[in-house]
Amino acid sequence: MKFKHPETTVKTGVSTNGKLTLNPFTLNFIGDYADYENSFYNYYLSRSLKQLRYAILLGIISWSLFAVLDLFLDPDNVRKLWAIRFGIIVPVMLGGMVVSFSRMFRRMMQLMIALSIFAIGCAVIAMIPVASNPLRHTYYAGLIIVFLFAYTLLRFRFIWATICCWSLVLIYEVVAIIIDTPPPVLFSNNFFFITANITGMFACYIIELSARKDFFYVKMIEAEQEKVKAANRELEENVQERTRQLIKINEDLNLTISEHKRSQENLKKSEEKYRTIIDNIEEGFYEIDLAGNFTFVNSSTLDIYNCESEDQLLGKNFRDYITKEKAEETLWILNEVYQTRYPAHDMNWEIKRADGSFSFLEVSASRIDNSAGAPVGFRGIIRDITTRKTMEQKLLDSYENIKQTQTMTILGLAKLAEYRDQNTGEHLERIMAYTKTLTEQLQHSPRYAEYVTPEYIEDIYISSMLHDIGKVGIPDDILLKPGPLTSDEYEIVKEHSKLGGDALRAVELQVKGKSFLTIGKQICYFHHERWDGKGYPVGLTREEIPLAARIVAVADVYDALTSDRVYKKAISHEDAMDIIIKEKGRQFDPEIVDALLIAESRFKEILGSNLLKFQAPSTLQ
Repeated sequence: MKFKHPETTVKTGVSTNGKLTLNPFTLNFIGDYADYENSFYNYYLSRSLKQLRYAILLGIISWSLFAVLDLFLDPDNVRKLWAIRFGIIVPVMLGGMVVSFSRMFRRMMQLMIALSIFAIGCAVIAMIPVASNPLRHTYYAGLIIVFLFAYTLLRFRFIWATICCWSLVLIYEVVAIIIDTPPPVLFSNNFFFITANITGMFACYIIELSARKDFFYVKMIEAEQEKVKAANRELEENVQERTRQLIKINEDLNLTISEHKRSQENLKKSEEKYRTIIDNIEEGFYEIDLAGNFTFVNSSTLDIYNCESEDQLLGKNFRDYITKEKAEETLWILNEVYQTRYPAHDMNWEIKRADGSFSFLEVSASRIDNSAGAPVGFRGIIRDITTRKTMEQKLLDSYENIKQTQTMTILGLAKLAEYRDQNTGEHLERIMAYTKTLTEQLQHSPRYAEYVTPEYIEDIYISSMLHDIGKVGIPDDILLKPGPLTSDEYEIVKEHSKLGGDALRAVELQVKGKSFLTIGKQICYFHHERWDGKGYPVGLTREEIPLAARIVAVADVYDALTSDRVYKKAISHEDAMDIIIKEKGRQFDPEIVDALLIAESRFKEILGSNLLKFQAPSTLQ
């Protein structure tokens, strides 16, 4: 059976030549597959409902926990802020959770999500004029979180999410003008809103596009499976018919000697019919002798091997077309069939065809016995599953694209917090590269060889980008201050480690099992702790500090020393190394400093790079 793999084209038009076409703005199916839209909606709903409820639950918990920030940031207006938070935002989320179990929600899922997001976004905007000045301008971060939920977590369709989120930006502009927001603050907030919306639109577009591709591939695979089942049923019917004919022939042979000639003629005709049936089935049929040489093949087998005539295949050994390892595996299976007489099913071969191309085959085998009951070879069915293999790989690639898109979204959000600190260069990428280098070096230490696994390296590599995510909660006038901080201002800045850790802890509670957020939480909380116990926020000492935090502490300080900041100029690599070595055993874990000394050349290479490209987790193997 030949099946042309579908191609996906995002354009306006009618599908031809088996290509899937989608509307580039709404992503609706158009052309020959326009009738898939309703089926896709039910498919998307069934795949999204569980995640949607988890996202709502996460939102309820997160927005409830953020009430603590209201208490600390603006105690004078906390009652008004809580009235909005617990009188509008949380009830809307609770209502969304309850309605998601109704039949009406299944019919109007996107509209209801849009109304909920719009209501919550308006409530967040309402908190800005309620809060005291200048703290009110920090509440813009809540709107960015609304964008995050709308674009990535709530399974909101791209066109709905785009309209809803940009409408909220327009409403914010009106409110900001009414309350006389300072132009620098308005410009800064607009930068983050526009960046968050563009990043979210990209992620949402890719997520929905990938879901539609997955749905389409599933439909194509189902159609192919139906063809295979129909062919199997036909083959089974043919074999059963042949079996009934052979039984009838054997009964005739036992009647009388006088009928022997007629029975022989009938047998010959029956064999010819059998050969004709076998030669015309869509699956390949083969027979080999005990040495593995082909003794019979039908026309479908010739097509599979891309041979024009039987002479190209008969007498050749099946091992000539597969790898040595696969040949040894097949011989072992055939030996089992020879010994036990039990047929073997679903052997998988990758063959090299006559034209040099490769195909994936699914092969069965059963023993052939002669009239005396002695084994003389094997026969079986060959199915070309190259198309199925290709589609399965495309489905796996699609899932990997979603994973990478989610990771890049996290990087984008971490970048938003980083840009507020006005660090130059690619601070996040350098921190990730320094952290990965130190962790890989520790992998060679007998003390950490079993603990620092490839999975640990991957998790800390991703998590390190979140080390200063808590700075989003620090006021701009302190975070961006070019001169020295007062003691009170420094105490406020120190809160960023707890803010970041608390935020990741709230998210982690919604994730089953251990994830990279577990390490990210440890890094946020404790990357400012010191080996001698004089750090913050807890004052942990030595190995009480998680290993991930101890590693990022060294990477963060090295990057801070060798990079320009609003309050200082960068120093040289050598001066930075001298400072870190002096702090060995006081601020830093001695063994991690030793790892830095071994990997010093790699640190200089990273520092001197013009551009560091972020690597997705799948490349860390």
